[in-house]
Amino acid sequence: MSHIKNRFYILRSINFGLLVTILTAISFVFVDLPFFKFTRTMSGYIFWFFENVIDLISDIFDPLNITLISIIFLINIFSIKKTLKTPYKKKIIESKFSTTSETINQTLVYYNLIFYHIIVSILFSGLICHILKFIIGAARPKYFFLEGFERLNHFNLLHKANALPSGHTQAAFTIVMLLIIYINRYKLTLLLIAFLIGISRIFLSMHFFSDIILGAYVGSVGPIITYIFLFKDKFELINFDQVLKPKVFFKLLWYKFFI
Repeated sequence: MSHIKNRFYILRSINFGLLVTILTAISFVFVDLPFFKFTRTMSGYIFWFFENVIDLISDIFDPLNITLISIIFLINIFSIKKTLKTPYKKKIIESKFSTTSETINQTLVYYNLIFYHIIVSILFSGLICHILKFIIGAARPKYFFLEGFERLNHFNLLHKANALPSGHTQAAFTIVMLLIIYINRYKLTLLLIAFLIGISRIFLSMHFFSDIILGAYVGSVGPIITYIFLFKDKFELINFDQVLKPKVFFKLLWYKFFI
C-alpha cells in the first residue's frame, strides 16, 4: 500500500518545477513590490491577526518541535520493542490489547517508518530551502526598503539577504503535506493554514510573494520525494491488516510505562 496518491506525483515532475520557477520569476519582477506596498494599506486588524494568531500557530508547529516530538516517539517505539523481548511482559501486552506480538510488531514498524519519514522530510526540505536561500540571495522587504539592499546578491549568508524561498512557508507546507499523506483528512483546512502562515510573512515584512511561492513548492515536494525514494518500498512490505489504529498505538505507548 502506498500513502502517496497519483495526483501527488505531479509535484515531483520537471514540468511542474519549471512552472513554479516561472511563476516565481514573474512574481519577483512584476508582483512582489506592488503587492507588498498594497498590503501596507490594509487594516491594522489584519496585521494583528497575522502577528498574534497565525505567527503563534507557526511557532507551535515549528519544525524543531515536530522533530523533537518525532524523536520522542521513536525512542518509545524502541523501548516497546525491547519490552516485547521479555516473555512475561509480552504476554501482558498481548492480553491487554487482545492481539498478537506479530500485530504489535507490524504496528511498531509502521509508525516507526512514519516518524522517520517526518524527520527526514523536515531535514531534506529545510536543507534544500537553505541551499536555495544562499544561492539566490534575495533581500528581505524591510532591508530592501529601509537599508537599501539590492534585491539580489547571490551566494549570501546574511539573514537580511536570504529571503527566497521563505523558510517558514517551506516548513509549514512540509508539515501539512506530511499530515495530508498520513491522516488524509482536513486537506483544505490544512492547506489554508499553511497558506496563511506563508502570507503572514509578507505582513511581517520578512518576505515578498515570490518567496512564498517557492517556499510552498519546496515544502510540498520534499515529503513526496523522500517518501518515493526512501520509504515507499518499506511501507509496501507491511501487512496493513495487522497495523493497529493510531488510538490503540498511543494507548500502547502509554501502557508500556506501567509494566
